[in-house]
Amino acid sequence: MTKSAKRGGASSGLASSGLNVQDAFNLLERIITTAKAKGADEVEARISQSAGISASIRNGQVEKLNSPNSVGLSIATHIGNKHATASIGTLRPDHIESVIDSVILSTKMASEDPYARPADPSEIISSYAAIDTFDPSEPDVEELKDRARRAEAEALKHPDIKMSNTASASWNRGDSFMLISNGFKGHTTKTFHSVNAMVIAAQGKDMVSSGEYSTAVYGADLISPEDIGAQAALNAANMLGARSIPSQKAPVIFDRDLGPRLLAAFANAVSGPAVARKMTFLKDRMGDQVLNPAITIKDDPFLPRGLGSRAFDSEGMPSAPLTIAEKGVLKSWIMDLASARELGFKSTGHGSGPSNLYIEAGTQSLDEMIADIKQGFYVTELMGGGADVMTSRYSSGAGGFWIENGKIAFAVKELTLGGNLHDMFLSMTPADDLIKRRSALATPSLRINGMTIGGR
Repeated sequence: MTKSAKRGGASSGLASSGLNVQDAFNLLERIITTAKAKGADEVEARISQSAGISASIRNGQVEKLNSPNSVGLSIATHIGNKHATASIGTLRPDHIESVIDSVILSTKMASEDPYARPADPSEIISSYAAIDTFDPSEPDVEELKDRARRAEAEALKHPDIKMSNTASASWNRGDSFMLISNGFKGHTTKTFHSVNAMVIAAQGKDMVSSGEYSTAVYGADLISPEDIGAQAALNAANMLGARSIPSQKAPVIFDRDLGPRLLAAFANAVSGPAVARKMTFLKDRMGDQVLNPAITIKDDPFLPRGLGSRAFDSEGMPSAPLTIAEKGVLKSWIMDLASARELGFKSTGHGSGPSNLYIEAGTQSLDEMIADIKQGFYVTELMGGGADVMTSRYSSGAGGFWIENGKIAFAVKELTLGGNLHDMFLSMTPADDLIKRRSALATPSLRINGMTIGGR
């Protein structure tokens, strides 16, 4: 007996770009029927739609207005142990017919993969409650222009800010409809609001560009445009006069807005596909102490108004809270269906990757963490580079502030950071300044001792 999930998200019968919800599922059903008639054993079909408005302001004048709308169709077919996927950015019948033929042919020519198949009907989610990811309040273009103007005007009040790069505000609503021949049926609706300000500070010949932003599911949860503008101005002005320092090893604190990059590196290192392919330095470390005991990492798909919240993943598997590491001990891989089967586990509901992944807050404030450092680096900007989870190497360009005798001393720039992820994770300690809903990956400020800092 097939099961169908209750539709979550908005109660409206229309999706964001105008396609009726019932019509969307009728189309997906026809696609699945057609693909199976052409030889597919199993079919997964998905329609994604989005609509939005954005406004950009520069020096008080409207620079750009956009009302982007998009639609996409993705089809995956399975024949025996072979599978393939194809996508198009249109719902024209002749294009749909063509892509079905194309994906069927690609599937027949694909290599055997016994792990990549849809879930058994007994595994898929059969019903789900709506998660709070839809803001029914839709701003008009005048409101967005007002948000952008207010952010820019506040930033320009700072005496060191000489000009605006741009200030912008946007709103987007996206709908996703998914149907799988195993009986899964799901619909989600998400909204995103954002405000951003970019400004240029100058003193003499020294010029610095920086900014600030806020993103939220609900417009009411955005940081105020005035606070965005004021912080953008401070971010730029505080970097005036930045200098380099001699190369050395020292403690490094990653600002909480940069900590998610380290969290993303850890997530990549414990992802099921990477482990199954043995492409990560943590591939044999399940149950081991791989992080500092102060670190606990969790994924919360049910966070109200969370940017990554969801009831199910892209494979129709139910979402559930997951503890990935507890007190530094690795407890779970982040697995989709294929990697879970290959590794001998069950899917953790992460066919779409992590939802709202975060490092739990520590007990020290950022100020207390800085006060303990005689010589160190507080990082507020990262450029290029990144983490290699196969070799465990980490490197990045960086800027921020030098710490001397427990206090911020001066701005620094054009530095490089180097380290080994294995050692970095074991040294990493969290501050108490976690804000979960700022992004789908969230961390407090993070301290790592003994990183290599390359300077002059």
